[in-house]
Amino acid sequence: MKFSLAISMCDPSHYVPLARAAEAAGWDSVCVPDGGPWTESTTEAYGTGGRRWWGPETPFLEPFVVIAAMAAVTERIRFYTNVWKLPARSPLHTARMVASAWALAPGRIGLGIGLGWNREEFDALGVDFDTRGGRADEALGIVRALLRGEWVEHRGRHFTIPRLRQSPVVSGPLPIYVGGDSPVAMRRAARLGDGWIARAPSVDDVIALVPRMRGVLAREGRDFAGFDVLAMCPDASDEASLLLLAEGGVDEIELWPWNRYGVGLDDLPGKLDAVARYADEVIAPVRSVLGG
Repeated sequence: MKFSLAISMCDPSHYVPLARAAEAAGWDSVCVPDGGPWTESTTEAYGTGGRRWWGPETPFLEPFVVIAAMAAVTERIRFYTNVWKLPARSPLHTARMVASAWALAPGRIGLGIGLGWNREEFDALGVDFDTRGGRADEALGIVRALLRGEWVEHRGRHFTIPRLRQSPVVSGPLPIYVGGDSPVAMRRAARLGDGWIARAPSVDDVIALVPRMRGVLAREGRDFAGFDVLAMCPDASDEASLLLLAEGGVDEIELWPWNRYGVGLDDLPGKLDAVARYADEVIAPVRSVLGG
């Protein structure tokens, strides 16, 4: 199992020191959210149910700007988005952002994508909310071709692109993870992704989702071996929970270590200490049991 530091809603000055701390403590990766712009109110429920629980003043930085800054002060640790709202953006923009990050940190970049949930945000961006699933499917094929350095000419339902190519390109395997636990999202992950990001509040909920994903992969003619399962699970904070998730088929877990120690989001020294303590007190024992 791999361990990813989940960074969200941070003061912008926290990202770089947290990335340094995570690398020094032996974490495998850092995952960065996408968010905003935020309207005063929303009509859609947030993915975990209920209203948006953060205010419009909460800082969300452009993910690949943050990733580039963190990559510049580290050497080993990986970075990926959870999740980049692909249908809210042009696939050309997405491919350029990803390839640019890869050029600065080759071999350390992944792309986690999702559909987005906030209708008002799409309205503000001038993008149709109701067709975001089809837009994402179409965009993924375009993005992959551009990242490989192919000439791309596309006339589809949602995008029309004249013959073009981009540089730089991605020089090695760059994983694309697809988030979501609806039947449609899981089929999208099975058809188009290198892995899947599960999100559920409890360990049992996450474990119950994995066999469903196995079944979807089988129906799409794909092998579960080599397909990464990532999980965002707020309740998984101790050694026993992480071992259960590993046994249940989770390959990488996204964690907020400061929650375990009661550290507030604004307390940077406390968060830095939590990153190191969690690595020593939880990650190291789990790795020892798993033999990795």
